[in-house]
Amino acid sequence: MTFETDQFSTYALAYTDAPETKVEAPEKPDTSNNNAISTGDKINIGLIVMLMIDSVMAALYLTLRRRMIK
Repeated sequence: MTFETDQFSTYALAYTDAPETKVEAPEKPDTSNNNAISTGDKINIGLIVMLMIDSVMAALYLTLRRRMIK
């Protein structure tokens, strides 16, 4: 609370605390069968690696073919 005044004053504020409610801890996920942490990402890493290798091989093939044609 903010009070503004042009005279010297004394203020007293009285309040009562609300009763505290007990907060329960959230349930922990069952990780007994899975040691990996689930991030919700469903991308297949093997597919990405395979596409990267194919891209490098295609670039290498085109580079070598261009050198052989000259």
